[in-house]
Amino acid sequence: LYGDLRSENVREIKIPKDDNYNFSYFSFKSEGVVYPDPPKKTWDIVFTRYRHVYYDQPDMPYFPYVVSGVLINPYNTTAAVDSSVAYENLKIDKILSLDFKNNRDMIGFSWKQYSIEKLLYTVNPKRLFIIKNRDGEYWKLHFLDFYNKQGVKGSPSFEYERIQ
Repeated sequence: LYGDLRSENVREIKIPKDDNYNFSYFSFKSEGVVYPDPPKKTWDIVFTRYRHVYYDQPDMPYFPYVVSGVLINPYNTTAAVDSSVAYENLKIDKILSLDFKNNRDMIGFSWKQYSIEKLLYTVNPKRLFIIKNRDGEYWKLHFLDFYNKQGVKGSPSFEYERIQ
């Protein structure tokens, strides 16, 4: 049910589940169901801007904040994080001992942090992400910077390699 708050006119819509997509969305503008994500069997990760909600901020509970980060496809993609091994030394035996999860924001935006002293984002050089894609392949991902060569933020550079 939805409607204009100043009106008694209420509308009802049923949002159908489409098994080809992870999520179904409702658009107030078009007053219908939309599918902005690609079909769930066609992708593993996406670099994007999205809203993260800080639920644990005492001064601002449920504070939504727009971030630039990486989301994984929760359908058949999982990810894990490790900071105990250098990127070049991360091998399959270590990977198989990690805790993989399918949370959409498993990679998220925590690979960078804002430095008040430097007034810019810095990348955590020890944080590695391991992705198990929908085909069962393992990939390691390591962020190098959040800025491009011209200093424009939101242009992450990274290295990645298939492990298996």
